[in-house]
Amino acid sequence: MKNEAKIQMRMPGDLRDWFKEYSQQRNRSMNGQLIELIKEKQAEEKGKAPSA
Repeated sequence: MKNEAKIQMRMPGDLRDWFKEYSQQRNRSMNGQLIELIKEKQAEEKGKAPSA
């Protein structure tokens, strides 16, 4: 079994509609696209110098 956590999330309907279309244009599920965006942000953060 994978080490996964299930979460629930609320978002405004208009944002959900936009994100659904955004995900479909990239041939991903909304869940898959959200994971990809989070991973991209994580990679960006890892590349930053620590803030003082």
